[in-house]
Amino acid sequence: MTIYEEARLGLPISVPIIDAHSHLQSYYLHQWYVSPDSVSPEAYIDCLDRLGFDCVVTGPHDLILGCMESCNAYAAEISELLDGRVYGYIVVSPVAGMKAVKEQIRLYQDNPRFVGFGFLPGYNGQLDEPAYQYAIRVAAELRAPVEVHTWYDNPPLRGVARLAEENPGAKVICAHQGGGTAELSDRLGEMMREIPNLYVDNVGSLENTYSMEEMVEVFGEDRIIFGTDIVSLDPRFDFGRLALAPLSDDIKRKIFADNFQRLLQDSHMGKINLSGKRTAKCSASS
Repeated sequence: MTIYEEARLGLPISVPIIDAHSHLQSYYLHQWYVSPDSVSPEAYIDCLDRLGFDCVVTGPHDLILGCMESCNAYAAEISELLDGRVYGYIVVSPVAGMKAVKEQIRLYQDNPRFVGFGFLPGYNGQLDEPAYQYAIRVAAELRAPVEVHTWYDNPPLRGVARLAEENPGAKVICAHQGGGTAELSDRLGEMMREIPNLYVDNVGSLENTYSMEEMVEVFGEDRIIFGTDIVSLDPRFDFGRLALAPLSDDIKRKIFADNFQRLLQDSHMGKINLSGKRTAKCSASS
């Protein structure tokens, strides 16, 4: 069966899937209410298996509040507990100060369950903060992916592109299709044509008027990284937009997992092992 047919039947997708943008962990402030029932280890596994996701890479929810140490500790804990199904980003917050940032990077950069870095500017300061500048230099030395949040041009899209341009060893993933609108996607697409280590993810595309096939035209099939924002957002939306899109299975396979795996090939951080890591899948009716 094709990916489209599997999704239409409610079956877990049979090709590898890496959700490279997730925020596991409970959170109850502001507009984000995360049900306690959705943040247990069992709930994570059930969700991944129902959709056929092999694993997620997470920057836990506490980063919204700048709580860097607790985020990284939770990522280390849950990735060890759910070995092979959860990996972590070393999250960085200028709020914690430069000393703490350096300590956290030293603590986790050699942990094989951490595969890159996660920045949440807009919530935790702007990208010209010394802590972000230090972390991106380390990421470049490690040739690691760096997921960078932006939404409605906060932080400015040009600043995200500059991180990649000035640190060619890093693989900078600009989140949320460049910020959530078609106009921002177009701007990012132009920058990506000039900056080969700048990538994009599809997360939160419900506000973007572009279809997935239009995003492929704007960004290129080799430069889009798949993610869902689970547990902040229901993963079925962005998953469904790709699985049911009128794109070839070869393109879908690239976006679902292959593109992110390629970013890890020469990285000196952790690697994702996709062989035999899924648990038994739930039935199509679950």
